[in-house]
Amino acid sequence: MNRVEKCGIQQPAPTVAGRLEQARRWLEQPGVDDRGLGRQAIALVIQEGVKIGKVLPEGEDRARVAALCRQLENDTRLLTELCAIEQGNSPRAVAVAREVAHNLNRYVHVGVFDHSQRSNRLLNILRQHW
Repeated sequence: MNRVEKCGIQQPAPTVAGRLEQARRWLEQPGVDDRGLGRQAIALVIQEGVKIGKVLPEGEDRARVAALCRQLENDTRLLTELCAIEQGNSPRAVAVAREVAHNLNRYVHVGVFDHSQRSNRLLNILRQHW
C-alpha cells in the first residue's frame, strides 16, 4: 500500500530518493497538475541542502552551497508561478524545469544525501560543476 492509498492524498516521500523521484516526475511535465507534490518535494530537498551548507565552515564553499540553494528556490518559484498562469508547458517553463532538474542532479551524482559524509560529497559536487 503506498502513501496515496493510506490517506487518499499524495504527500512528499519520507526519503530524499523518493522526493527526488517526485520532483523528477513534476519537472518532466511541469504543466501537469500534481497538486503541488513536486514543488513540495523540491522544497524539502532544498531544506536538506541548507542543512548541509550549515555544517560547512564559513567561506567560499558555504557561500556556493547557499547560492545553489537560492538558485533552486528562485527557479522553483518561477516554475510554480508559470504553472499557476497555465504556462507550465511553455518553452520558458520547460527550460526552467530543466535547470531545476540539472541543479538537483548535482546533489545526486555523488550521493550528497548520505549524512555520514555529506559535507565532503557536496564539496566534490561544487568543485566539479562550478
